[in-house]
Amino acid sequence: MPPDTKANPPPEPLWPPGHPVAACRPGGEAATYRRYLLPAGRPTACVIVLPGGGYRMKAPHEAEPVAHWLNHIGIAAVGRPAGSR
Repeated sequence: MPPDTKANPPPEPLWPPGHPVAACRPGGEAATYRRYLLPAGRPTACVIVLPGGGYRMKAPHEAEPVAHWLNHIGIAAVGRPAGSR
């Protein structure tokens, strides 16, 4: 994978404010996602990146680097930030 040279986009709320599921997370923390989009005007596919696999934490190499690699090969990505539950 190419080195992570881009800044990560800011997290966005997964659910709109007031949605019943928005407050169901432990500690009341809102679920978020990030959009790793390509420049406008270029048709592309998009992959949903869901890091983790049943462990209590996510490794830093599971989310953002994968999204940046997909962007590098011309594919947009949407995913959960590493470290989020």
